[in-house]
Amino acid sequence: MSFDDNIHHIIEVLPQAGVLAAVQVILFGISLWVTKRWWPTHPDQWTVADCLVSVALYPILTVAAFQGVFELRLTVESRWHARTFASTFFQTLYVTRCILHGGVLFMQHMSFVDLVLMVVHHVLSICCFSSALVTGNMHYWACLNGICETTNIFMNNVWLFKTVTYRNQRLQDYLPRTHAVNGVFLWLSYLVFRMLLFPYWLYTWYVDVTGSSAQTWDRVSPYERYFYPSVTVFLLLISFMWFTKITQGLCKVLSGLLAPPQNGGYLPLGENDPANANGMSEH
Repeated sequence: MSFDDNIHHIIEVLPQAGVLAAVQVILFGISLWVTKRWWPTHPDQWTVADCLVSVALYPILTVAAFQGVFELRLTVESRWHARTFASTFFQTLYVTRCILHGGVLFMQHMSFVDLVLMVVHHVLSICCFSSALVTGNMHYWACLNGICETTNIFMNNVWLFKTVTYRNQRLQDYLPRTHAVNGVFLWLSYLVFRMLLFPYWLYTWYVDVTGSSAQTWDRVSPYERYFYPSVTVFLLLISFMWFTKITQGLCKVLSGLLAPPQNGGYLPLGENDPANANGMSEH
């Protein structure tokens, strides 16, 4: 790939990147305004606004990543050196998201360890996907990793259930069964689209490299040879850590949902009881 080709790719991507960044800024601004208006005393309004925007963002990223994988999967040449509108769109949206979200992270309430992990994750993602957008290589591998965004659809729901309140109750308390079902889908998606996906990525990468080195290893830079699999290993390691927490959280939710009621199974319907005042709610 020549220097002129790289410049041409950059020029092609910049208008799309500018539009996607502007749309995200506008949507986040609207979400933050809505959050401040509907939950004026919420202690973590930036997280709520981020979750509201992500309701639309994660499905779009997931669909684009799947489409990129589907379109580029057939040959070694297409997996390593071809690109499509979907693969370019996915990476451009992801890079602009990570850049903008980097500032949002410092406004949210999270532990220092989680903040560091998220910053490292965003930096590595930007480096990988930006390189692919510039060179035109590795789009399939970027999209294959990108379908892990499927898990974030359900993870974002978890944050919504934890942070959003309705009738003075968190959604996870107001809709416990829906919360539990979402937790099951989160666990299943993590198993398939992270714990199994990343080893599959590393295996198929190895098969391509060892079986067609002239089309793969010999035609990419040392940066692409080593950085991409290293980032995938990092994603697998942090996914192991998060999967442990998700499993523990799901067990806690399910045990609480299946535990017998402390009042012996009778539903209190006193004059001031919320169930009596608000009508039938989910239990």
